[in-house]
Amino acid sequence: MADTLTLAQAGVKQYPDVELDQYERSSVFKIYRFGRPWYRSFHFSWLSFFVAFTGWFAFIPALDYIKEDPNLDITADDVKSSNIFAVLGTIFIRFALGPLCERFGPKRCQTAILLFGAFVVYLSATVKTAQGLIAVRFFIGLIGGSFVPCQYWMTMMFAGNTVGTANAVAGGWGNLGGGFANIFVGGIIKLLRENAGVADDVAWRIAFVFPATLLVLVAVPMAMFGDDCPQGKWSNRLYNNKKNDDLFETDSESEKAGEEYTKSSEFPTSQYSTKDESLPPVSKFAGFDDYRVWIMAIQYACCFGVELTINGSMANYLYTEFTEEGCIENTTTEVVECSILGKDNASIIAGCFGLMNLFARALGGLSSDRLNKMWGIRGRLAAQFIALLGEGI
Repeated sequence: MADTLTLAQAGVKQYPDVELDQYERSSVFKIYRFGRPWYRSFHFSWLSFFVAFTGWFAFIPALDYIKEDPNLDITADDVKSSNIFAVLGTIFIRFALGPLCERFGPKRCQTAILLFGAFVVYLSATVKTAQGLIAVRFFIGLIGGSFVPCQYWMTMMFAGNTVGTANAVAGGWGNLGGGFANIFVGGIIKLLRENAGVADDVAWRIAFVFPATLLVLVAVPMAMFGDDCPQGKWSNRLYNNKKNDDLFETDSESEKAGEEYTKSSEFPTSQYSTKDESLPPVSKFAGFDDYRVWIMAIQYACCFGVELTINGSMANYLYTEFTEEGCIENTTTEVVECSILGKDNASIIAGCFGLMNLFARALGGLSSDRLNKMWGIRGRLAAQFIALLGEGI
C-alpha cells in the first residue's frame, strides 16, 4: 500500500515547482493558484480581510445622511467623535489577537471576527442617537483587527523568501475593502434613492444589510474549507510549535544569510505531525521590551494612520468643500445645499483612494523580498525606509 501523502505533500504533487521549508511552508507564491493548503489559505486570508474592511468602513458613506437627518439628534461633532472610537476599537483588539491566533489559529480567529462584525453591522441600521452611533462604531472597529489573523495566516503558510510578498498582497488586497466600502455602500444608497424612490433616512439603513451579508458569506465557507497551516488542523502545525523544535536541524549558514532552510524533494514530513493540541506557554508581552518593535509600531501608526484618516474623511471633504461658486450655505442647519458632487458621488470618488491598495502594498512586499535576497534584513529595512520617505514627500 502506498504511503498516504500529507496535505502539504499533496500540494507539492499538484504544484511541482513548490519547495518546502522544514515547516512545510511554500517557497513559491503565485496569486493565480487556488489549491490547498497554501493558496486556498491565501485567498481566504485576503478575501476575509477585504470584507472585514468593507464592514468597518461601511459607515463612511452614510455619515453625511445621518448628520443631516432632522429626526436624529446627531451633530458633526458627534460624527467626529464616532470616527475616533471606530479607530480605538481596532487598537485594543489587535493587541489581543496576536496571542489568540497563537492559541487557536488564524482561521478560527478570523471567522469569529467576521461573524461578530456581521452582527454589529446589521445592528448599525438601528442607530438613532449619538451615543448609539459612537457605541456601534467602537464595536465595528473591532473588525479592523482582521489584519492580524490575515498576516499571521500568511506567515504560517509561506517561507521566509516569499512571505513578504504574500503578506503584502494579502494585506493590500484586503485593505481595498476600505475604498470598496465607499463605492459599494455609497452606490447602494444612491441606487435606492434614485431608482427605488427610498427616502434618505431609510436608504442608508437598508444599505448596511449588504456589507453585513458579505461578512457572513465569506466567514462560513472559510470556516468549513480553510486550512490553518500546511498540515491542515491547527493542532498538527509544525511552525510555531515548540514541541516540534527538536525535530529539525537548522543550517547556521543559511540563517546568517537570512534564508529559510529548504528540505529535499523527498518531503519526509509525515512523522513530524503532532497529535498534542496543547500549546507551550508563551509570554503575551514578549517583544514589548525591544526598542525595534516600538520603532516599527510608530512607523506603522504613522503610515496606516494617514490611510485611515483619508479613508474616513475624504468623502465628507469632497462633499462639503466642492461647492457651487456664489452659492451661500444656510449655516443654521447641518445640510450642505451647495455641494457640486452630492453625498453619493463624493463617496464613490473617495473610494478610488483606497483602490490604490490593489498594487501599492504588493509593490512594498515585492521590493522587500527582492532586496532581502540581495542584502538580507538590511534590504528589508531599505525598502521600509524608501516607502516611508516617499509617503512623507
